[in-house]
Amino acid sequence: MRNEIRSKITRPPIFSGRKFANLCSGKSASGRKKKFWFCIFVFVFITGYITTANAQNWSSVSCGTYHTIARKTDGTLWAWGYNWNGQLGLGDTTDRNTPTKVGTDTNWASVSCGAQHTLAIKTDGTLWAWGYNWNGQLGLGDTTERNTPTKVGTETNWSSVSCGVYHTLARKTDGTLWAWGANGDGQLGLGDTTDRYTPTKVGTDTNWSSVSCGVWHTIARKTDGTLWAWGANGNGQLGLGDNTSRNTPTQVTQVILSVNPTSLSFGEIVKGQSKTLSFTLTNTGGGTLTGNLTANQPWISVSPTSFSLGADEDKTISVTVSPTRDLSDKVTYTGTVSITSNGGNATVSISVIPTCAICYPEPISLSSSKELTFWGNGVPYGTIRIYTLTGELVKELRETEGKDRITYDLTNEDGQKIIRGIYLYTASNPKEPKGNRGKFTVVK
Repeated sequence: MRNEIRSKITRPPIFSGRKFANLCSGKSASGRKKKFWFCIFVFVFITGYITTANAQNWSSVSCGTYHTIARKTDGTLWAWGYNWNGQLGLGDTTDRNTPTKVGTDTNWASVSCGAQHTLAIKTDGTLWAWGYNWNGQLGLGDTTERNTPTKVGTETNWSSVSCGVYHTLARKTDGTLWAWGANGDGQLGLGDTTDRYTPTKVGTDTNWSSVSCGVWHTIARKTDGTLWAWGANGNGQLGLGDNTSRNTPTQVTQVILSVNPTSLSFGEIVKGQSKTLSFTLTNTGGGTLTGNLTANQPWISVSPTSFSLGADEDKTISVTVSPTRDLSDKVTYTGTVSITSNGGNATVSISVIPTCAICYPEPISLSSSKELTFWGNGVPYGTIRIYTLTGELVKELRETEGKDRITYDLTNEDGQKIIRGIYLYTASNPKEPKGNRGKFTVVK
């Protein structure tokens, strides 16, 4: 009997009414009690199974602050959650904790929830609203709340709708955009900060393709692929390169910084001499671009060190190289300019590398915690060997990650700190097996 029951539980359909009644009956009182609890379990299992099976036809959903509205594939609308302002559309202000059907209509096409209000469109192109209405966000010409779906106007060409906290934007099939509700930050895009109680046309354009409302701002897209923004902008949410609010649609254009040229060739420079080259920064996008310029060596100076460029503006940047020590070989210097970040703020990095290894700082103090760094494009994948003046190898350093530098902690092969004095070094890599050489001084 137990095996028979288990097999019936695990394969739907579960039981017919008669089989279920027979299964839950028992001759003795104790038997009936045990079977009673078992059948309660089976009933819950069956109910859960049926509920799950029937809950696979949800089509779309939208969430407000504390309420949820969802549509099924059969065109019905369902609501649950907070309902103090009638935002569930169920004819009352009682909260629901399970999906509850909104009316009997089966032609709902889309829905959007605001903080405490709801807008929905039917397949016939009509627009319906309910819930909180203090700022006229329902578009019904007043500030009275509704707890059942109420038709907005008489138009039958509404295509899509989006709700902000207390404002609403909707698009018609003719490509026009309409706004109503709260407008304290210009989120309606109507050129002012006055609330509207009925749908009001945004400009004269007829090529709007989609719209989305934030808390106090709005973003919309046109059929030509351009993006437009308006409303509150305290956190840069409009994407316009600043924190200034807008009350009319303003195009969002990408801020792009270009550099010309991107490489600098300074040629040979010796200690006591310097050479200056320049490059141009241009903001080829929109908005305002600000940033800083940094150099990778202490013997490089950059002027200016910061910039602010409006759309299509450019600025000339000067880079001066002044070697701080003599090298035993003739050395040329090459530089690159790179943008390490972009957007409303950018950092432009200038890197100048000598054709041989050059160490910094020179001299270096044993009492400092600094490391000696060998720079140069002769270093990547190469080897630095450090010697005493008598030719004894002190330490061998290898770079295996392709970097343009090798650091030295002033220790010998046994890990002991070296003594003060003058040391020689050679730098080589597979492309330059002979490499180059130089010297550095260690002081107390």
